[in-house]
Amino acid sequence: MLLFLRAFLPFYAATAACGVLIDIHDNTDGHQLSERLLIENQKLQSIFQEAPFMMAYATTDDFTLQFVNEEFARFYNNRPLQGLPVRRAIPEAHQQGFDDLLQEVVSSGRPFSANAMEVRVYEGQRAQSKYVDFIYHPVKDDGGEISGVLCTGMDVTEKVEARIGLEKTRHSLLHASRINAMGTVAMTLAHELNQPLTAAANYLSVSRRLLRHDHKEATEPVGAILHAQEQIDRAGDIIRRLRPLIQSGEAERRTVPISAAVDRSVGLLLASGKFDLAVSKDISRDAAYVLADQIQLEQVLVNLLRNADEASKQSDRKEVIIATSREDVKYAVISVRDYGSGLADDQIGELRSTQREAPKQGLGVGLLLSRTLVEANGGSLRAANAATGPGAVFEIVLQASEPKASQSDE
Repeated sequence: MLLFLRAFLPFYAATAACGVLIDIHDNTDGHQLSERLLIENQKLQSIFQEAPFMMAYATTDDFTLQFVNEEFARFYNNRPLQGLPVRRAIPEAHQQGFDDLLQEVVSSGRPFSANAMEVRVYEGQRAQSKYVDFIYHPVKDDGGEISGVLCTGMDVTEKVEARIGLEKTRHSLLHASRINAMGTVAMTLAHELNQPLTAAANYLSVSRRLLRHDHKEATEPVGAILHAQEQIDRAGDIIRRLRPLIQSGEAERRTVPISAAVDRSVGLLLASGKFDLAVSKDISRDAAYVLADQIQLEQVLVNLLRNADEASKQSDRKEVIIATSREDVKYAVISVRDYGSGLADDQIGELRSTQREAPKQGLGVGLLLSRTLVEANGGSLRAANAATGPGAVFEIVLQASEPKASQSDE
């Protein structure tokens, strides 16, 4: 028990003191409360000191650090901090403008927060970049005046560096993928350019023969020469359109009429003199246009028609049917159906294999680039055996489009 004693002046009777008045108060509860508050305050400070996040308190007077926990000190390499103003304790923070942020919090009375902010931390002459999530929060006294700023934060350096590393790895993989794609393109370029260049050579050969016979009318030779020029230009277009494909993996798409693309592809094959199939078209009105790069779509059609021709060498029915249909609101399907030898089981489905060798079934190296081109145009390439009769069906799935005003009359 804690007693509080007060002795008052003695009582006087006449001229002589006759006693002393003693006032006794029991202050045990108040003292115990003070002790408990002290203990709780010490516990709280201990918790703050050992907290797994950074904590510091600075007064508005020169932003002197009155409290700094272990995590905050560790972030700054355990240098002396407590009792020093920020500009002296952490000069690099002062140089980066953190004093200005503290002053803004005091002036506005509003907290300031930041995520993954880069902070330079010096250890001797060596600077290190670290990253923090933190909050500056104003602290008010009993009178409602701002007396300091409480800073809490987390060191997220490892997480940010891991994310940066992952992003670098992703870019490296993309670059490696494009380099690999360049290898595939290098492998297939000669194969793809062979068709228009062969056609050009044939046109020029015909021109020489016609001119040799001294035709009075030069219409036919000139026409053949013009066709040769078109095929040479087409070879240049193929190369130019492969460049953005390697750089970004995407094609420049526009509205393309499917029927016209089929006609141009068939004309190219016929000009080469190595195409023996009859071509039938069944173009649906609601699936007559797709969003694609025209040259690349024609090149895919050339490859599929050439595959159909190769697969039909031993077939009695020398025909290929090109039809279109709507798969849903967004996509159109261009199917190329032949009556050849069909596909093996491992060649059915989406054409995902990066290596495919089956020349007897018409699946040459051109199919690799066909798949790449279709995917670059936002679509997919599928393969299946025909539901009835011999042969295979290749399906080009692309985003459907509406005709432009100039195309609607075609």
